[in-house]
Amino acid sequence: MSVDLGPMFEPTFEGIPPHVSSEDLILWEQFRRRSSKDYVAFYFDVSLGTGEEPGPGINEKVGQAWRRLTKFRADVVGDTGTEWHLIELRPNAGPGAVGAIQTYSTLWTIKPPDARPLVSIIVTDRCTNDIKTVARLAGVEIRCLSESA
Repeated sequence: MSVDLGPMFEPTFEGIPPHVSSEDLILWEQFRRRSSKDYVAFYFDVSLGTGEEPGPGINEKVGQAWRRLTKFRADVVGDTGTEWHLIELRPNAGPGAVGAIQTYSTLWTIKPPDARPLVSIIVTDRCTNDIKTVARLAGVEIRCLSESA
């Protein structure tokens, strides 16, 4: 399986999302306050890809856990009802953020949950003009929260 969305959260969810760092939580809370009305659901810590196979002699339960732990993880997936939004929360977004979301979106396309289009979005507090250009050319939307306050 390429995409495992995991549990669904209502757009009104105000708790702490699973496995979110304290830096990412600040971005998430700002993004949620501004944009939750645009979504019908959110998914957090979404696993993508197949993960790695455990070594020989590992029992099946441990093997399943290992494969799950070694999959890539998208911070947030937002469901608008007509599109999927793959959301990377990244303070001071740089080349790593663009590379990460490109990796995640590529893995998503292998076996998406349905045929709706995917929009890749980086949510950040700071971003240089060069990274904005790179993201735009890569088909990635950047939402710099400090610019849209």
